[in-house]
Amino acid sequence: MVLYVGRIEESKGITFLAKLFSEMGLENARLVIVGSGAYDLVFEKIEANHSKITFLGNIDNQEVHNLMAVCDIGVIPSLNEQCSYVALEMMSHGMAIIASEVRGMGELFVCKDIALTVPVDYTDDIPTLDTDVLKQHIITLAGDVGLRKRLGANARREWAEHYTAERMARETFEVYKELAAQF
Repeated sequence: MVLYVGRIEESKGITFLAKLFSEMGLENARLVIVGSGAYDLVFEKIEANHSKITFLGNIDNQEVHNLMAVCDIGVIPSLNEQCSYVALEMMSHGMAIIASEVRGMGELFVCKDIALTVPVDYTDDIPTLDTDVLKQHIITLAGDVGLRKRLGANARREWAEHYTAERMARETFEVYKELAAQF
C-alpha cells in the first residue's frame, strides 16, 4: 500500500499523485489518502478510474500511526513545505518514503540513503512535480522489497538519531537558554 497523509489541496501535490496512480494500473497496489480538504480537486483528476484509491478523510492520530505501521510506501509530493511532520512520522515508522525536493524537505532527504526524491520544476514560478520520476519511484519501490526495507531502516535510524521529540525539545531549550543569556 502507498500512503499519502496531508491536507487535500493542490500545493500538497496530491492531485499529481492521485492522477498518476489512477493511470498506472499497478497490480496489487492501493493508494490510501488520509486528510481533509478539497477532495473535488482529486476527483477531477482521476475521473472514473479510482478503484485502486481509498479515501479515508480525516482520521484520528492513532489510526494514522496504525496505517503507517502497515503501509509499504509513504509519498509526500508537496510543492512547498516548511518542516514536514508527516515525513518525520513516516521516518519514525521506518517507511520507505518518496518525497518532493522542495525546500524544507529537500534538506531532510537529499544526499541521504533514506528516501527517493522527486524534482519540482519552477518554470514561470508555477511548481510542477516531475511525474515521470514519481511514477518510476513508485514502480521501483513496489517491486523491490529489499530497497523498501533498506530505505525504511535508514529513515528510522535517521529519525532516532536526529528527530525524536526528546532531542528536538532539548535542542530547542538550549537555543532558548542561549538567547536568554544574551539579555
